[in-house]
Amino acid sequence: MLIIYGALGLGGIETFFVRLAKERFRNNKKTKILLLNPPELGGSNVDLFNEIIKYAEIYYFNDVFEKKFINWRFFLLHGLKKNNLEQMIRDCNQIHVTDAQSALLVNNILRKLDKKIPITVGMYHSLEFSWGGDKLPFFEKTNRDFIYKTLNSKNLMCFSQNTKDFVSNRTGYTIEDAKTFRLGVIDSAQECKYGFNSSKKIRMCAVGRLTDFKTYNFWMPNVIKELNINGYDICLDIYGDGNSEPIVRNAVKNASAYVTLYPPFNYSEFNVIVSKYDLFIGSGTAIIQAASLGIPSIIGIESINEPLTYGFFSDFYDCEYNLKSLDIRKIPVFDVLKGFVNSSFENKKVLSLEHYQAAKFFSISSCENSIEQGPYVVSDYFYFNKWIYTFSLILFRLKMKINRKNIYHEV
Repeated sequence: MLIIYGALGLGGIETFFVRLAKERFRNNKKTKILLLNPPELGGSNVDLFNEIIKYAEIYYFNDVFEKKFINWRFFLLHGLKKNNLEQMIRDCNQIHVTDAQSALLVNNILRKLDKKIPITVGMYHSLEFSWGGDKLPFFEKTNRDFIYKTLNSKNLMCFSQNTKDFVSNRTGYTIEDAKTFRLGVIDSAQECKYGFNSSKKIRMCAVGRLTDFKTYNFWMPNVIKELNINGYDICLDIYGDGNSEPIVRNAVKNASAYVTLYPPFNYSEFNVIVSKYDLFIGSGTAIIQAASLGIPSIIGIESINEPLTYGFFSDFYDCEYNLKSLDIRKIPVFDVLKGFVNSSFENKKVLSLEHYQAAKFFSISSCENSIEQGPYVVSDYFYFNKWIYTFSLILFRLKMKINRKNIYHEV
């Protein structure tokens, strides 16, 4: 199996790839990873990288691309090193990507080598494949033509039924044969570590990259401040960095008596650090890992500007819980936290166990088995104008930068 990705930053997809490579290694399966971000530019978390090289064979941008005076992000315009590509794809039963542009790169590689290998696409964030309305830029129309018209839907991986329905409803494409299974997060059975303290103060944390769509990091400091003003002794620690750090830092500044922003910690320290808290708020895979420790975890809906949530993860683990478009009633986070503080010790223990049990549905061994097993279908070669594609992509990114938006603001 070959995985193509940008860089191993500290995030949910990246930690999943580490777990996947480790699980495959246990099962005597070879994993190869092509990191598109040139290593001299950084971008990879040292802890994650040092872990994954134990289990996977790593290739870099310079291993497969000819050097050109073009930004690496527009990699479809770079020439390809045929001999190195031959070695990289040798013995691969599938080539896995997380976005359409990388899927097109695989198509170009296979065309150059005249090879036929199934291209599989993981829909780790449904908006990546369904943003926009009827008037899409050229590059995204090309993406949709390849993902939905050229690839067989058997090669698409959804990680909840909600994802499958959401993408189909928004794009109008039928993906009924897409594989549906839960993302692998939990390595193995572990003890429920939750030990709610009986003291008055409630300790809460959030962990992950500070990005534009994780808007709960923007308004949670004010929620915590309001709770304290109303007599509820609760503090919040936020661990992370990223492009939205200035916004989060400013929000924390206005609630500094109760909220602290810390730098990210090593991936291997997650369980030790998070198990010391009484509550967690987040999305993606971090909330699953927190739940696996028995930490009651509030769903941080992504791209929502109001301090609302669906509730606790244990009630909605079978949904794509981070989407704000779910047909589920949203409730104020303030009320959820107030209810938790006022609940009995026994009720807190029950909630802890419910989270611990819910996290078991996200087994890495079951997920790895689902990814490994097809049937997958090889597709015909896809032809498109890579120059017009790239020019369209550049214009779109400039527009998004000017408007300070991204595709995740939509839903």
